[in-house]
Amino acid sequence: MKVLVGIPLDVHIGMELLSWAITEASHRDDTVVALHVLDGKGETRPSSTTANLTMRRTKAFVISLLGEFAEISNTKEVSLEAKVVQSPSVGGGLVEEAASLKATYLVIGGSRNPSQR
Repeated sequence: MKVLVGIPLDVHIGMELLSWAITEASHRDDTVVALHVLDGKGETRPSSTTANLTMRRTKAFVISLLGEFAEISNTKEVSLEAKVVQSPSVGGGLVEEAASLKATYLVIGGSRNPSQR
């Protein structure tokens, strides 16, 4: 089974989502995929150097989050993967990747403050 986790650039929220996905949603031999979607809507086309740098930095961030869960994932025998994609919309990118990976679950976080929804 694959569990796809939408990772924001907020460390605390990302850690909370990954923790829940690994400890509660996944089981032995499952794969947890941490995915960050770079939102490309409304932007002028960045230079390839800028785009590559952003992609590398974002992937390094996602990998560093996964590193925090290496021990528990080994104990549970759960595989961890990092992925960064670009899409015109974050929601669309999440749905597209969930379908592409044939994910059983898609874990995302939402604002707990109603004024931010």
